[in-house]
Formats: sequence, C-alpha cells, structure tokens
Amino acid sequence: MFETGDDLLVCSSDPITFTGENIGWYCVQINANDIVTSGAIPRWFLVTCLFPEKNTTPEE
Repeated sequence: MFETGDDLLVCSSDPITFTGENIGWYCVQINANDIVTSGAIPRWFLVTCLFPEKNTTPEE
C-alpha cells in the first residue's frame, strides 16, 4: 500500500506457474482477489512474467 495524498494505492502481483490453459484468466482473477480481500477495488492490472533462462523447446 502506498499513500497518494488522501488515498491509498494497493498493489499486488503473483506469478502464475501452475497452468498453461486459461493462464490469462487465472492471472487476472488471482491478482484481483488479493486486492479485493484487502478491502480495495481493483482498477488496473500488474503482471509478473517469469521466463526460463534457456529455451526449453527442442530444436527441430
């Protein structure tokens, strides 16, 4: 939480690593849930992207 004048800005960003299917839906829902359970109203989306250091796809 950050003070912005008389208001508070509440931020949350959780990496989602357990699924490839519907990952966009999970990203929004899980992060919005963190904001709502803190008593705030979600208005924007903050994402955390984790990428492997090396390509894990076999070369063809």
